[in-house]
Amino acid sequence: MGRIFVFLDGALGDVLLSLPCLNSLRKNNAKLHVACRPEVAVLLRETGIAAETSNAGSMRYTSLYAGNADTALRQELAAYERVYVFTVDPKASLTAALEKANKHTIVVRTIPEDDGTPVGAFRCRQMGLAADSLMERQLPVPQPYPDFVQAMLKRQGYDGFSPLVTVHPGSGGTQKRWPLDGFFSLIQGMQAEASVFAAVLTGPAEDETFNTRIEAFCAGRNGVVHLVDADLVAVAALLDRSWLYVGNDSGITHLAAAVGAHVLALYGPTDPVRWRPAGPHVEVLASADLSRLTVETVKDAALRLFRQSLAEGRKLEGDHS
Repeated sequence: MGRIFVFLDGALGDVLLSLPCLNSLRKNNAKLHVACRPEVAVLLRETGIAAETSNAGSMRYTSLYAGNADTALRQELAAYERVYVFTVDPKASLTAALEKANKHTIVVRTIPEDDGTPVGAFRCRQMGLAADSLMERQLPVPQPYPDFVQAMLKRQGYDGFSPLVTVHPGSGGTQKRWPLDGFFSLIQGMQAEASVFAAVLTGPAEDETFNTRIEAFCAGRNGVVHLVDADLVAVAALLDRSWLYVGNDSGITHLAAAVGAHVLALYGPTDPVRWRPAGPHVEVLASADLSRLTVETVKDAALRLFRQSLAEGRKLEGDHS
């Protein structure tokens, strides 16, 4: 198999649910060019999923949305052995333009019409993949990122040997967030019972007030650090290094699952049956009103997953396999 073009214009979590599909193409010796969002492009290139990437929102692809690629783009697309477009609407103008430009275009619908089918399994089925592909680790973490993360944590007071737990209390929507005080209590409880070192991640979706509260919690407290707007591949390395990850319905939670971390995902209004992260060690706690999810419930589940991770022998210093 030769060069393949993939149009995959979704946010981080949505793209990661399609990783089994991308990996199946890559394993057949295909060189993938993935048109996607810029922040996702870096992750796909650095982890070796894509040989080439481009910005799906750039002027380069504007003509596709009118239903007919311009001459230069049509010639470029025709040179690929195959084109895959991941889309909610198979009848969209963009899909039609890709099909005109390359007769070997394959459409992968991203969301099933019925409400009961898991999204990841639906995509796998269209690619001829078994649903258990979703239970595999999907994303390799390349050097030098593990060493970079280890050095970064040491600068923040990490000894290299304490069990590392990472939490991400943010999300794109406030209704998807478990209360921030709950995360603070969870960290304190796990430190008391398991002597963990905690890393608190926040990104561009979190506002200044949210970050200020986290900074106040971390200030003067041993064994906890706040990491803001870290590079996505470095975050992947951190999650791979973690003995446990706890987070809301967000792209970072999907990233933690993709690298094979033990994940406790907290889901509110989003249906976890359809949108649960894909990975080998994922557990979901769901409540339509996340404020009703108690600290004890989350802590009990987190400690159980943490002990599973401990029993399986998570990574110690220098072990990045």
